[in-house]
Amino acid sequence: MYIKNVANQHNNYYISNKINTKSYATNNTNEVLGYKVDKEGYFTSEFNKAANIPTDIKIHSSTMQSLVDFWANENTSSMVKAFENIDIAKTIGNAYKIVSSLIQSSPHLSTKTSFSKDDIQNHFPHTYIINKDSLNVENTFSYEEVKDIVSNGGFKTLSNNQILAPSFFNADNTDENSKTLPTNPNILQSTDTALSWDTNADKYTNEDGSISMGGMIVGFLSKNAFAVPGLNLVEGESTAWGKLQGFDKNVNKDDIANFNEKLSSTFFANLADAFSLLNSTDDLKTLESKLNALSFKNENSKTFLDLLTELSKKNLTFIDLMTIDIKS
Repeated sequence: MYIKNVANQHNNYYISNKINTKSYATNNTNEVLGYKVDKEGYFTSEFNKAANIPTDIKIHSSTMQSLVDFWANENTSSMVKAFENIDIAKTIGNAYKIVSSLIQSSPHLSTKTSFSKDDIQNHFPHTYIINKDSLNVENTFSYEEVKDIVSNGGFKTLSNNQILAPSFFNADNTDENSKTLPTNPNILQSTDTALSWDTNADKYTNEDGSISMGGMIVGFLSKNAFAVPGLNLVEGESTAWGKLQGFDKNVNKDDIANFNEKLSSTFFANLADAFSLLNSTDDLKTLESKLNALSFKNENSKTFLDLLTELSKKNLTFIDLMTIDIKS
């Protein structure tokens, strides 16, 4: 059995997993996360060049700081993190590559630099097929096309390196048996879940309510970075937990499955040991050795999976989780 974050959400084809990152904020008031910002807080052309995005696209530093703070800082309620550090420029660059391709696929949108709710809901592709290795978009589908395909048995011809993904993951569609929902045009609106981070929507919203190109990129990253298995938008050094959740494309799927199975049934003396293991950046071979050394079992102990399930029902805080002794 795979261990999944207790905040997971899923629909017909997507699963979300909680991710953490490491903050790189500097003491220089003109820099945020290692990149220069202008007087309004937007990253300068230095960041755009690193991200390989056009210089006229504005990404606000508060957005990326929010993402880093939410997924990494110790003052959050996170138990485990999927990344030790994140390359925010490459992450934005990945999102831009896909978003720009999706925009160009729509004749109605291809010449636009700002996008209304009607543009997003009725003209932006609802779903697309992407090559997970190159991040090249290979096909796009409208909402009506997706509904028709799903009603006739679904998408059945995907190759091993193809992924079916929503342009903007609809967080309201969390039931495995629910119908495909149309795109929610409020792409910068944070969902009320443990997977939310503040996009700072006002930094990308024009007076007429339309969204800038920067906002389209941020909205796409917000809705999809953690929602589509195998679509690795986030770039960085993965932790053990990140590897187990599929965020390291260099790790073999069979090795992940085997380690996940072993972790699920392992008894620990305390959760602090388990979380320390999962937050390390060791390879799976080293992790297995450490897992064997940490294994503890007596008549009163419980498996890691059972304990997490029990604790989630009690709604305990991170501090509580780290101090509970499994032996008691």
